[in-house]
Amino acid sequence: MVLQLVDEGKADLDAAIERYLPGVADGNGDDGNTITVRQLLQHTSGIPTNVPRPRADPDGTYSLAALVRDGLSHAPYGLGLDRLPLPCGGVAFGHLGGVPGYLSFPAATADGRHVSLMTNSEASLNSEAAIAKASTAASTALCENH
Repeated sequence: MVLQLVDEGKADLDAAIERYLPGVADGNGDDGNTITVRQLLQHTSGIPTNVPRPRADPDGTYSLAALVRDGLSHAPYGLGLDRLPLPCGGVAFGHLGGVPGYLSFPAATADGRHVSLMTNSEASLNSEAAIAKASTAASTALCENH
């Protein structure tokens, strides 16, 4: 949706989010004039994943303002690497991430094998079952034909 607005000239990826969400990004020392739309889309703004997430609208969606406001209510974080021991030997490194409704896990091994797992679901990053399923799927793909 955001990229469609960019294509139509109604939004700018390099614009500060303050332009579109005035007064929303003003928590934990954040400043909506220094965070861009592009940074939000690339998950590089420093705004934490929404856990716990905000209340959904009646149609099951989340307003952008509610997501940003909720993210800013948590302490900033940096991206870290997850270590995934492989059943076929060796280890992969990646980053498990997600936002409400999406879970992703790109990972790679030292010998160049790589996988990028993405799922659309109500899985939470705090769900041990979701993390276990993502790890198993990534391990299976990385160990295939190895």
